Amino acid sequence: MVNSVSYPGPAAADMGPKAGTGTGTQPAQTSVAATSHPAPQVEKAPIPVKTAAPAPAPMVQTAPLVQPLTSLALWRDGETGMQMAVVRDRVTGEVVEQFPTERARRLAAMVKAQEVVAQELQMEQLGTPRLDLKT
Repeated sequence: MVNSVSYPGPAAADMGPKAGTGTGTQPAQTSVAATSHPAPQVEKAPIPVKTAAPAPAPMVQTAPLVQPLTSLALWRDGETGMQMAVVRDRVTGEVVEQFPTERARRLAAMVKAQEVVAQELQMEQLGTPRLDLKT
């Protein structure tokens, strides 16, 4: 026998009770759906929204413009060819920040000087004939 719940095929109507129909010996009770009337619609009045009047602009007293206490200087260093940026304090003249740092600038100057010396040595070696003294 095939379970009519798990196999609802064409013969399922002949195979005893079905789920929700009661027992096989008693007829299933049918209920007549009562027609329900929709609940009366009540119109709701819109809720008033209070809008605030635009506030008057506050009276702002502006102080006279004060010059910045630092100055920025940009230039290309002649010794290294690097672009430099220095921020100085206007009152004391002290360097606040520098980019690249002084140490990096000195290292770049030493490297550039070594490149110049290496190029001069190479030009000297190419210009003079080399004598091979192996005999």
